Amino acid sequence: MDELEDAYHFFRGLFDQSPNVIFLEDWSRLKEEIDSVMASGVTDFNAWIHSLEDHQVVGLFDSVDILDVSKTAADMYKAPNKQAVLENLDRVLELSDIQKIREEIIAIASGEKVYKDEFLFKDFEGNQLYGDVSVSIVEGYEDTWKYVIASVSEMTSRIKGTEELKRIARNLQESTDLFQGTLNHVQTPISLSDEAGIIIEANQSYCDFYGQPREKILGSQFLTHTAPLLPEADQDRKMEQYTRFVEIGQSEEFEETLLTHKGWRSIDVVRGLYTRPDNQRWVVTSFFDITQLKSAEEQSRKLLQDERKLSELRSRFISMVSHEFRTPLTSAKMSSSVLVKYLDRLSAEMTVKHCEIIAKSISRLEDMIDGVLVISESGAGKLSAKPKEIQLESYLSGLCKEW
Repeated sequence: MDELEDAYHFFRGLFDQSPNVIFLEDWSRLKEEIDSVMASGVTDFNAWIHSLEDHQVVGLFDSVDILDVSKTAADMYKAPNKQAVLENLDRVLELSDIQKIREEIIAIASGEKVYKDEFLFKDFEGNQLYGDVSVSIVEGYEDTWKYVIASVSEMTSRIKGTEELKRIARNLQESTDLFQGTLNHVQTPISLSDEAGIIIEANQSYCDFYGQPREKILGSQFLTHTAPLLPEADQDRKMEQYTRFVEIGQSEEFEETLLTHKGWRSIDVVRGLYTRPDNQRWVVTSFFDITQLKSAEEQSRKLLQDERKLSELRSRFISMVSHEFRTPLTSAKMSSSVLVKYLDRLSAEMTVKHCEIIAKSISRLEDMIDGVLVISESGAGKLSAKPKEIQLESYLSGLCKEW
């Protein structure tokens, strides 16, 4: 008797102090219900129980009697003691998942030794609990249906942890998608590279600039597509500059010329350094294609030089014209003065000579004025050609006599 009593207390201690909630259940009445159904001519119990309404399934499940429950249940369900759990099962059993209850009854009724699934419970304060339930028939008794063990392993924290991890992963994915979408819609080429210059991330504008697919850009060393034709010494120099930038960590901006699939391009490069929580350093590089801007600057510089030359030419021309105007004016002034003062003393021949000098001076002034007008019209783009036939011999002869 002492040995039996010791064995009883030993196993009783295991039952009550188990880390899991253990229900000792009597399925005898449920077995009678099942036998009665089968005796009525039902050959497919599975189909029959699925044909029942939800409240009928709950009523069928209510025929299971709870004989005992471990003390762990009081802690899990926040009850004052295990007796309170036994007397208030409706407060801890969440019978909303009817489909799982159907499956449990079918499994046990079909003779399965063990049935496992996840069920939803609630504690005495109304909080939901998740439990990993294992139901098994205790063999070795004459009426095995009277002793069915249901073990509940509380997994609320694990479920919540899993849900939290899923939520975090979902938020991270959404943030990643948002970042990637935003990055790819930015027209400025942007890349992210590690301390060794390996491209970790690049937006679509960056890939388009170098005319390479994103799969080829990612994981490559930045010099392989930014300076593929440079001599090895120049590539080493660029890599040294990159390494020095990572060590110093100060943002920098510089201009350089690169050979791309579109030809030589001038770009304005901006670099920044991002230090991760694990102290890894990532280089954020963005650049602007300033090829057209540089070309426009060069054209503006040439236009400015041409304008300066034209301005100098105009100044020289005005100076020259001013000087040239004085010569015929002086000649005409002197001849007219002679005629005014000495007309009564001059011979006819001298009078004609001075009149010719005045006429030639006037003609020369007219030619110079015409020349000024021609130059003015050519500068304004209004000069038009008006060719005509001339007698070359008489024209040249006239020029010689004039000079």
